[in-house]
Amino acid sequence: MYAGEASSGWQILVNSILADGEGTTQSTDVAPTVLQHPSLPFTHFAYRFSTAPSSSQLLQTYNDLYQLAKAAIDDFIAANPDQLALHPTEEGDLPISYNLAMTTSGMAILPRRSEGYMLQREDGTDLGVVELNGTALGGTLMVKFEEQWELLKAKPETLDAILEAIGIPKTSHATKL
Repeated sequence: MYAGEASSGWQILVNSILADGEGTTQSTDVAPTVLQHPSLPFTHFAYRFSTAPSSSQLLQTYNDLYQLAKAAIDDFIAANPDQLALHPTEEGDLPISYNLAMTTSGMAILPRRSEGYMLQREDGTDLGVVELNGTALGGTLMVKFEEQWELLKAKPETLDAILEAIGIPKTSHATKL
């Protein structure tokens, strides 16, 4: 992931959100500040830990972030009913997809509308799906084939299309805290 000078500007995405995110305190003065990085093109929410949290505080932080992510998904579906649907919950599954990251500094969640993006060659043929799992908040992307890697290196702007395809656009009502 880190290759010396070639990637000297790289850092873990969740750390960037926690360090450089702009925050808004929710409903009361005692509520934690919800952080969002101003330059990321997708909806995400984070809380910075002021002290080492207890297990009950971690659970509460997760639940709060999950509720923000769920609200963003609900708002997106209301505005774009043909682009996303909630998952069935009969088996106890949660109704939304998301990536979650936690470090000793904080926790962040990225609600998703898709798990991946189909890369295409210059001639329009499919090159394969690039899936974004929890590594997205780590600031990394994993590909399965060398040809996918070569395409992404040659056309780094493709990463923007991937992020737009998997995330909830930042213009969602829920991101305006």
